[in-house]
Amino acid sequence: MQHAAPADPGISRRVVVAEIVGAFLVILVLAQALTGVLGLAAFSRLAANNTAERVELIARDTAARIETGLRLGKPMAQFSGLDRLIEQSLARVPDLAGAAVALPDGYAVGRYGQAGALPEPLRAAVLAPGAPGAQGGIERRPGGAALMHGEQALTLAVPLHGGDGAVAGVLAISVDDSLQAAREREFIERSVLVLGLTTLGAAALLLAVLGWLMPLQALTRPGGRARLAVPLAALILAQGVYAADTVTAFRSAWLQSTRANVAMLAESVQADIGRVLRMGIGIDRLRGIETLFARVAGSLPSVADISLRDAQGRVLYAADGRGALDPARIDTRAGDGNLLVSLPLSAGRGQDAPADGYLAVQLDPAVVAAGVRSRVMDAGTVALISAIAAFEMFLLLTLLIARSRRGTQQPHPEGIARRAEDAARAARPVMFGFLFAWALPLSFLPLFARTLPSGMLALPQDILLALPLSAEMLCGLVGALAAGRITDRHGWHWPVIGGLLLAAAGSLASAATGALETFVLARGTVGLGYGLAWMGLQGFVVLRSSPLYRGRNMAWLVAGLFAGHLSGTAVGAMLADQAGYRPVFAASAVVLLLPLAGVGLLTRRWRGKPPEPATAIAARPPASATARLTFWASARRLGGLLASRDFGALLAGAVVPFSIAQVGLLYFALPLYLEAQGVPAANIGRVLMVYGLCMIYLGPAIGRLVDCGGNKKYFIALGGLLGGGGMAYLYVDSSLQMVALAVFLLALGSCWAGAAQTSWTLSLPRVQQYGPGAATSVMRAADKLGQMIGPLFVGALFTLVGVGAGLAVTGMVYLAATLLFVAVAPNRIKGAA
Repeated sequence: MQHAAPADPGISRRVVVAEIVGAFLVILVLAQALTGVLGLAAFSRLAANNTAERVELIARDTAARIETGLRLGKPMAQFSGLDRLIEQSLARVPDLAGAAVALPDGYAVGRYGQAGALPEPLRAAVLAPGAPGAQGGIERRPGGAALMHGEQALTLAVPLHGGDGAVAGVLAISVDDSLQAAREREFIERSVLVLGLTTLGAAALLLAVLGWLMPLQALTRPGGRARLAVPLAALILAQGVYAADTVTAFRSAWLQSTRANVAMLAESVQADIGRVLRMGIGIDRLRGIETLFARVAGSLPSVADISLRDAQGRVLYAADGRGALDPARIDTRAGDGNLLVSLPLSAGRGQDAPADGYLAVQLDPAVVAAGVRSRVMDAGTVALISAIAAFEMFLLLTLLIARSRRGTQQPHPEGIARRAEDAARAARPVMFGFLFAWALPLSFLPLFARTLPSGMLALPQDILLALPLSAEMLCGLVGALAAGRITDRHGWHWPVIGGLLLAAAGSLASAATGALETFVLARGTVGLGYGLAWMGLQGFVVLRSSPLYRGRNMAWLVAGLFAGHLSGTAVGAMLADQAGYRPVFAASAVVLLLPLAGVGLLTRRWRGKPPEPATAIAARPPASATARLTFWASARRLGGLLASRDFGALLAGAVVPFSIAQVGLLYFALPLYLEAQGVPAANIGRVLMVYGLCMIYLGPAIGRLVDCGGNKKYFIALGGLLGGGGMAYLYVDSSLQMVALAVFLLALGSCWAGAAQTSWTLSLPRVQQYGPGAATSVMRAADKLGQMIGPLFVGALFTLVGVGAGLAVTGMVYLAATLLFVAVAPNRIKGAA
């Protein structure tokens, strides 16, 4: 029976608690700040979208009135009464800056308020509409509208169609954007208050538990988990409280905006009916009013139906977006007050005039519920991303606490094996910081490339937009190959340091570039640095891991990679919405320098050469022979490695096919396929997050199972069967749920295969002879090669057999390659230790 060692009497509880709470507060403040930035960016996007929807409703309602005159034969160039019609339609808009109607050539034929000339990019976007999305500062919205954000105003333009259906002009409406700024300030004040209270509450809870409730022995025990469980619980509690408050704020903002939009439309209809009633026409004699109701209801999906009721509440006329409804079937019972907008109608003037009837607008409960769920998902996504980053920061906290206690503790009984596992845990925060910085501009690289002029490259537009990413992948392959040799000969830290500096320089050059050609070169520099740093960190873990720990250690490192990738991409996209593209590139360059501090700490902690297996020492050629190796001799050695039944079969049957399937599905096919099915961009992003979440949280656990297992070859095969089978099933069912399941199965297969590949590869005698670092870099270079081939391969299949069948064929090819690997690769490795 083992007894816990007593606490060191020289250790003060105050010192221990101060160390833990101090480190925790640093991590908590960083996590809370990231949560606040993400929440503000998401709320700002929500507020801007709500404003855009409101302005578009106003514009389309006004456009419908103008188009009615055009259908009656009024020519746009001589549209008499146009200014008065615009004034009647827009006079009740409180934040209106101005409105203008222009001919297709840009000549203004009507103005109201402080409207200036129609901006040329906005006019061009309306007259030549493309797919929805943002380009050159103009956002194309579904239905043909175009939106432009100015310094203090938002301008939206819609086309005006004549009687023959052709575009006869453009209507542009500008509103003051200060209301959105006021909403953002209110949200910031509320967020700062909640974040401050939760931070103070978490710190007080931690002080109370560690300072009075927890025994000193539990705080100082080597390997004790209690001192880490309490800070983690406090961190989760603080993040959870803020997430709940964010969900409430998002839900309230969306419901308020939806009701305001419906009320605005209802007030416009109320004014039209009121003018008719004041002409002496009774409320029960309004013929054809269902057409007006149907047009208004069809302009806003959240409207279920519109009805006209007399003073006693009896329904006289009713319609929905499809046309007139039977008044007898309209339910007049009182329901949820949030789903009904009722406005009085009177033939008299003044607020005291008796109501002759009521205009009732019923909101669709299903649409409202779906909208609320979407806002909750938005807030939940923000909370999830911040929680991922907070967890990685917490892992750093555990290292800091362990380091501060290491000097007062006895050596760990597990000895070298435990220190080997600690090396991978220490490298994970460095990998997270590196990938977080690198992924900041990842979400908008093609969009930024579209804004740059191309002087020398005469290529199709789609190929030009793909050049920066392709150059980054290609240079990443070169960097991965070079990093293996540098690691074997000079140590792992040199490629990491050089890679971080190169990536930072490339990001800084990306921020300053003014042409597509220089942008391609800048991203190539970033890719070269990425390959060097990624392979150097992997080399550190490989060299410092015993064979018993390699699978789980690589899973830990890859989990940090995907955590940084997920959170960095999300933060970069939100920052780009607020500050633009170039500042994000500059921020990426600065943040890429921060992991250098972690590299210095790793180098100081793990000095000297790592222990090597006896097989590696016996298989290594003499130093004199290595020095005499020529280029051709190196090429022959590499060719022999690639042609082998073990390593070559792994590359051809597992590594390259998986990379083709991974990139082809996740980063090429999935966005195009789901967008064609009408899936919103936010849901596409959440489906993509399934892969990263699986790699982050299932990968380490599966890595431990792989390390405890037997022949790693069959774990590699299991990964191929899961990933390929999930994609192949899309031929039978290609719904959103099955696509998400296919992504999950691909990630699950990657967890099994990825953890086994490193252990299986490094146990090969041929790999030990070639050099573990160099062979690992060859494997990663093959991975990059598959990532380059993936979009081209899947795109060609889309052209030949269609999208759904193309994904299924990709999965079948992956399955066939897996079966080929099982048949060719040896079951037992000769000469392995």
